[in-house]
Amino acid sequence: MSSISDLRKLSNIISNAVDRIEDICAAKGLEFPSLDKSFSRGDEAAREIPEVYEATNLITSAAGQLAAMARSPAMMMIDVSFKCFQGTALKIAWEADAAEYLRAHGPSHVSDIAKHRDISANKLGRILRLLATTSYVFREVSPDIFANNRLSSLLDSGSSLDNLRSNRNAKYNGLPAYLDLNLEFGAQAAKQLLQTLFDPSTAHSLNFEESALLASYGTKGSLFDYIKRPENERHEKRFDAATASLTAISSFDWARLAKGSIVVDVGGGKGSQSLILARNFPHLCLVIQERDVVIPDAEKYWVEEGMADVVESGRAKLQVHDFFTPQPVKDAAVFYVRGVLLDWPDEYCTTILRNLHDAATPETQLVLQDIITFHACPDPAAEGYKEGLLSVPPEPILANWGVANSYPYYLDMALLNAFHTRSRTVAEYTELLRKGGWKVEDLRHGSLPLAVANQTIIAVPI
Repeated sequence: MSSISDLRKLSNIISNAVDRIEDICAAKGLEFPSLDKSFSRGDEAAREIPEVYEATNLITSAAGQLAAMARSPAMMMIDVSFKCFQGTALKIAWEADAAEYLRAHGPSHVSDIAKHRDISANKLGRILRLLATTSYVFREVSPDIFANNRLSSLLDSGSSLDNLRSNRNAKYNGLPAYLDLNLEFGAQAAKQLLQTLFDPSTAHSLNFEESALLASYGTKGSLFDYIKRPENERHEKRFDAATASLTAISSFDWARLAKGSIVVDVGGGKGSQSLILARNFPHLCLVIQERDVVIPDAEKYWVEEGMADVVESGRAKLQVHDFFTPQPVKDAAVFYVRGVLLDWPDEYCTTILRNLHDAATPETQLVLQDIITFHACPDPAAEGYKEGLLSVPPEPILANWGVANSYPYYLDMALLNAFHTRSRTVAEYTELLRKGGWKVEDLRHGSLPLAVANQTIIAVPI
């Protein structure tokens, strides 16, 4: 097949997807959100329609692949080699409070933005211009005058500039905290990852104590131990805010569980996901299990969220438990395991799963929410779960949706950096669960906006 034919196919995919979005928005009386406006949850109504969301994935994938085909290969590769500067620039913009400043003052000269943190206006202007040019983050509305747009406004913590001057921890709120977690840990470990990968003593290691991130900090143990140290309060606050910002509970039908059903949130942190369940499904009884060092923070969290009465009534229980030891709850309707197995090598995961299996009843379900990676080519192992996933993209789009589904592959690198672990494919999860005593019953794509990447596996005891 000629390259011109593929160019035309990709172009048509984009054109047809735009037509589809236009028709749906017109029928429902909605506007598709503008890139030039600051982000607003209410403006996302059109994008949250499943058919529109799938059309945006088609546009994103096809446009990325079209650019790779149309552009000079040398320039494409030069761009890839410079990608590290995008993350660095985003981190600097985050630390400069650029999004908060522009929210407070509107379009502003870079010299005024720079004064807030007493940094060079010339350097900051070049950094913001790089972001506006290569990532469409921020707008340069006239020379050296910058404004927020839909992307840059997601860096905004919502805190006032005065508050940020006196309390940098006020930055750690929702998605901005998650972005900063990725930016700092990624930059910290990037060089060390190269050394770790080619050092004969660590090249084949799966020991989380030998991860690139821990080596870059010159420490041993685990990342969780490291961020719990008193001197690392900033890391802990950011990590907690980041993990609480990503929710994926909507891909399981919690409402159908019988009244009084026990849901065990295994390794549930402070219980941010269980708190959502408690608010939306009051018929459930929740057990949030975590290490002893986390439970006091969890108790404070439920009080701060106005849910202390749920804990006091016993409808939610904060329980000290190490998931590498036998599971104490023997009558759970659901073992809810979110973002846990990603952090551990297979042998550790098998122990976790086996402990849950040994405590399960024949009716217990395992709801496993993790990031699943798919091969960039058709994968026979995923064929049986097509109904639970987004539709297979049309050719010549990559089988895993290409750049529209980049998140799990970046996360895979973050896991390699931080834990010496990985995200897994459908086949790898199926085999891992089998070793732990579970059989995959269903696989469903997650809730927006990470529906392509954020998968839910539902398994039953073997």
